[in-house]
Amino acid sequence: MRTQEFASLMVKSCNITDETFDVNHFSDNPDPRTLANATDTLPAFSDKRVVVLHDVNVEKYDDKAFFHFVELIETLPDSTTLIIYVTGFALEKSKSRTKTFISTADKHGTICEFSRLNPAKAGELLAREYPGAISREHAEFLAQATACSTARMRLEMGKLVASGSQITRDLIERLVSPQLEVRVFELSNCVMMRKIEQTFTILRDLSSEGTPPEMILPALSSSFIAIYYAKVSLTYGTSSADAALAFGYAENRINFAYKSARNVEFKYLKSCVNLLENADIMMKNSHNEADVILVKLISDLFYIGKSLPDR
Repeated sequence: MRTQEFASLMVKSCNITDETFDVNHFSDNPDPRTLANATDTLPAFSDKRVVVLHDVNVEKYDDKAFFHFVELIETLPDSTTLIIYVTGFALEKSKSRTKTFISTADKHGTICEFSRLNPAKAGELLAREYPGAISREHAEFLAQATACSTARMRLEMGKLVASGSQITRDLIERLVSPQLEVRVFELSNCVMMRKIEQTFTILRDLSSEGTPPEMILPALSSSFIAIYYAKVSLTYGTSSADAALAFGYAENRINFAYKSARNVEFKYLKSCVNLLENADIMMKNSHNEADVILVKLISDLFYIGKSLPDR
């Protein structure tokens, strides 16, 4: 489950009657006094007021602002739930302010950390979800073939189970398309370069081959995230081999990502990842609208990239 999706579900769990009045959204580093005005306000139509804060970097606050931010967490009223989630950067846990922030949040609330699934962990979860249907070894192989996408693993498991055959490595190689990640990576490049005709040609081809939107979207998200990681690595002068090791990617995949990342900006990639996360949430919560959600997503990705030069 993605961090943003979890934050959205947390808001829903608070039984908010009217999100217009009883939910406040902030991002980056708002003035703690502005944040306090929201957290200290009583709910209007619900039992709780929810304040959602995305990508706060406490290292950017000055001493006075940081003091008030920590004080806000320590004195949060019972009528308010504060949800803080970070997706746009890695917390610098060794720094003093970040340490204080984490310890204060842990003392007065709950902390969840979402790390990227690796094939071993994904295979373990899959084998546990389908006891007796697939061995741990073959579950790990399937996880590798699907880039550890839980949505795609379940979809592929449906095909494998429906085959009526014993699930082996050979069966996985025959029934699970090994080319999807490569083709979707090509799709992501076409989107970034605003090659509209080529983009929709790839989408039509995937659809005509029976690849559902529920499989295309996770693969597309995975491609953009790989490019985002590559951009981070390039910024810090990290080699592709070291990046592949750090992020758990095959080296040829990170090499493709490096090539794509050289021509795009952080701001654009972050906007793309946010759109992909929102589309993922919508697709999971919708019924029979996956095709529409995917096409709208592609259109939105084209729109935010319209200021980029054609390449």
